[in-house]
Amino acid sequence: MFKKLVSSLPLNPSLLPEIGYYAKRLHQEESIRRIGFVMVALAMLVQMLAIVSPPKTTLAAHASNVVAGGTSKQKIQSAYSNNRDDFGRTDIQNIFGYYGITQSDINNGTIANIKSTDKNFITTGRELSTQRQSENVRVAIPGAITSFYERPLTVWDIKSAYNPYKAITGIATGNGLLKGRQFWVLIDNTWTSSADGCGNITFVQFDRKPKLEIKKEKLTAGELEPGDTADYKIYFRNTGSAVAENVTITDSLPTQFEFVSQSVVARTQPTFTQSNQTLTWTFANLAPATDYSYIVLKIKIKDISGPIEACNSATLNANNHASIKSDNSSTERCITIKEPVCPVSGKPIPPGGIDDCTKPCNDSFIDYDEDCPPPPPEPVAYIACTELKITEVKGWDTRVFQVVISAEPGAELNSVSYYSDGSKIATHKTTANAITDELSYSFSEGEHEVSAQISAKKGEVRESSTCKVVFDIEKPEELSPILTRRKSVIFTSTGANANGQTAHAGDELAFTLTAANDGTATAPNEVFRDDIADILEYADITDNGGAAYDSIALTLTWDPVDIEPGESVSKTFKVRVKNPIPSTPVAASDPLSYDNLIDNQFGTTVRVRLPKSVDKQIENVVGNLPRTGPGTVVVLSVAGFMVIGYFYYRTRLMAKELDIIKTEYISGGM
Repeated sequence: MFKKLVSSLPLNPSLLPEIGYYAKRLHQEESIRRIGFVMVALAMLVQMLAIVSPPKTTLAAHASNVVAGGTSKQKIQSAYSNNRDDFGRTDIQNIFGYYGITQSDINNGTIANIKSTDKNFITTGRELSTQRQSENVRVAIPGAITSFYERPLTVWDIKSAYNPYKAITGIATGNGLLKGRQFWVLIDNTWTSSADGCGNITFVQFDRKPKLEIKKEKLTAGELEPGDTADYKIYFRNTGSAVAENVTITDSLPTQFEFVSQSVVARTQPTFTQSNQTLTWTFANLAPATDYSYIVLKIKIKDISGPIEACNSATLNANNHASIKSDNSSTERCITIKEPVCPVSGKPIPPGGIDDCTKPCNDSFIDYDEDCPPPPPEPVAYIACTELKITEVKGWDTRVFQVVISAEPGAELNSVSYYSDGSKIATHKTTANAITDELSYSFSEGEHEVSAQISAKKGEVRESSTCKVVFDIEKPEELSPILTRRKSVIFTSTGANANGQTAHAGDELAFTLTAANDGTATAPNEVFRDDIADILEYADITDNGGAAYDSIALTLTWDPVDIEPGESVSKTFKVRVKNPIPSTPVAASDPLSYDNLIDNQFGTTVRVRLPKSVDKQIENVVGNLPRTGPGTVVVLSVAGFMVIGYFYYRTRLMAKELDIIKTEYISGGM
């Protein structure tokens, strides 16, 4: 158009008004392009300031952080050295030590940038994440003052395909889970502007198995005699890379041993049970460790005929490990029992036992192999066992027996011997005028015959066929508890179910924890414990329901209770929604915190929704905007600046040329 008007002007002077109109429009366009040019220049200036002075991350640390305030390598080093983070938790060395990460490993570590999808990363945290909840694995760390969980690092990839992180990385050299493996300690989550360091330990998933060891050693040296006591020590440990689950140690004592006592030195105390000669210690789990735990066992040598060598081994079992047996040499686990002799004469003990080392002779005793001269003739007085009966049942395997004695004048009782299925099980010395005697004894399952024989100090024993009893021992079926846990929440004002509903500022909510025993045995010492960290983000406790509140772990814990079969127990606490509802931004280490949702779990999970403020709506919108970053914006700004500048100066040049043409034409120069 511009070339057409200029070329036609000498031939058609009437086009001069159109030239003036066109020049006026170009001046207007020049003004508009000037404004655009200035705006783009200002935008570039703002972007350059953003690059020179980037925005600072929020300090909204979360209780799930392993090291609260761990925003740099120096912060992690300080927390490790002082064993304390910004929340005052004093278990930092316990946690890092469990994974085999030492202070020097942190000091020698380098800074690296990683993505959540680079490897099959596993990360850690102190709280259960409600996102992909089934992938959270609880870890029992000795000395940790809060719960502890492991989960995939990708659990936080909520708004994008991956998240970038800055971390301290190195090789763990301590005696822990990651010994000899690479670790990462997250110090900066660069995927959100509100990110902060969390100190969460991260590593690449690997095949983790327990490795159990057990050995048994005697602490008492030399040969022993019946009646002596001896001590054993059972050493055990897990040197693998995973927790051994449901660990049991079983020790079947030889028949020559009688159990006296036991004690355990371990990180957790087991449940101990005894069934006849079988001793069992049950642990919930056995964590990896380099040092041995041990059991000290005291036994007593029974009255036996000897000499004999009694050897003893212990067995270690776990749900996720094959059964192993202590394989020490016989010199370490076997005890030599000397042949017993009569206490006074030193002669071999007769077949009847130590009680038969002497025998009555007139008014005294003589050795069993000596002949007793005939006593002066006396009238014969008879003594007899008239009855043997069961008087009490203790448990399924123990019975209490009573012998009834009938004695004529002049006859005196010496002892009562008891036999089970033909074998002597006990001999009781009695007073001369005793008319009864009792014995308590434990039997194996099946039919048994128990009989009693008496010996007389004076008089003659009359044979009796009534001093025996036949009975059956039946082992009952084992009973076990089965617990079902569930959680519910209601509005206290209406009693309506609040799960899945929206609560408003000032509303009071009542959370109820219920545990029901659907099994056949009592569930002892059931502890009700509730993690309320997510609740306290938006509500305050108004009634703790008798629970103890832990301000560091953010939990409510009630006293242990026994739950009988068919019984259910409930615990309730109340909270009130804060007024106004907080608009705190989402924490970097836990994108599900401050999400206008109250999630709570006890067996089942309940969720209460909260209305979002304008600030939270803006935060959600900004979080979903494309991630361009300053570099992309600068490139686009420069390109836009050049395009707008080009058109601005082109329009300005054309307007100036038209003004010159118009002036020259009017003045007659053309």
